[in-house]
Amino acid sequence: MKKEIRNNLILKILNHGLVFLINVMIVRLIGGSEAGTIINHLYWLTSLSFLFSLGMDYAVISSISANPDSYRFWYTIFCISSITYIPLSFLFFIVMNMLGFNQHHALWFSIFFVTGQTMLILFQGLLSAVKRFLVQNFVLLFFNSILLIILVSFYFNRELRINQDDIFSLITFNMLLQGLSLSIVSFTSKKSKISNIDSSFFKLQFRHGIKIMFTTLVFYFFIRSDQFFAQKFTNPVDFGNYVQCGKIGQYFLLFASMISSMLLPYISVNSDSPEQPIWYSILKPYIWLMTLTALGIGISGGFIFPFFFGPEFEEMHQIMKILLPGYLALAMLTFLNAFYIGKGKLKRMILGDCLGLVILLLMNLMLSKNGNVVTIAWISTSCYVGLFFFMLY
Repeated sequence: MKKEIRNNLILKILNHGLVFLINVMIVRLIGGSEAGTIINHLYWLTSLSFLFSLGMDYAVISSISANPDSYRFWYTIFCISSITYIPLSFLFFIVMNMLGFNQHHALWFSIFFVTGQTMLILFQGLLSAVKRFLVQNFVLLFFNSILLIILVSFYFNRELRINQDDIFSLITFNMLLQGLSLSIVSFTSKKSKISNIDSSFFKLQFRHGIKIMFTTLVFYFFIRSDQFFAQKFTNPVDFGNYVQCGKIGQYFLLFASMISSMLLPYISVNSDSPEQPIWYSILKPYIWLMTLTALGIGISGGFIFPFFFGPEFEEMHQIMKILLPGYLALAMLTFLNAFYIGKGKLKRMILGDCLGLVILLLMNLMLSKNGNVVTIAWISTSCYVGLFFFMLY
């Protein structure tokens, strides 16, 4: 199991390395403030994708672990659901526009992004349930490599003009193609033995998925609400710096979630036995690796950030040094959440996330109006660390 996790982790790291380079190219092509606007818009679209997924990417892992014959059943359900995402997204954005929340980009691009990302979430969960990690990684590596090549060609050919809407359309089609491709590689001709599966079990898994979806949304708003306050109360340059710190911090969460997603099928199968020494021995080297990475960023960020992103990101290092302990705490929290989900114990997880979100919002409402991005960073990192220790306790 350790070898399987290690091999898949290498591929996932390569993929997220491509995503980092894509982010660098976007900043270089359109500047920090415009890139920050796109990234912030994508964050809120991602929250809608989590809502549409209903937590079924986690529920399917538990379901297939207990009933391997149910794979085709879940595949059919996810395909039918995928067809409904376009009209659902359309209705959602129409209602939001009626309420005064206007789109920053073309409506159909937002709809296709949400559709593609929701499909990606669901079919990644389906493939993870049967431990088909390699095929996921190759699909994502292929399409992200193509997107990076396109962006690099724009960067070196200055005659090819590209703006914010062009970038968003490229990201959208990349996401949609990834979702469609995973739905194709997830197909199996093996029939499900639905008659041998208790329908009450699926109802239980559906309720379990709804709980996970709710706590995922709360947790997502918990780690992204600070960017709303940074955009509202700070200047565009500071906001651009803060968003890029968030992008770097996201890699700590992604790294932890990569390991957690691979552990989750094993935890679900062995739900009656925690096997704590085994899990700790698996996680220990990755915890040390993240800690050393954070120290490296804290020491060298003053040179690295302006080198990659440009001279307008000189303040990024100061903000990042404040946020690094919080990002490490969030990564550790991701490991803890895998055990909460795998064991089906979600009440304390929901309680902790809701409490953390309320405290973070109240502190920002009281203290961040002075427009100081450093204040927002201190509020965020203290809440992240506080939630980790609360959940650990």
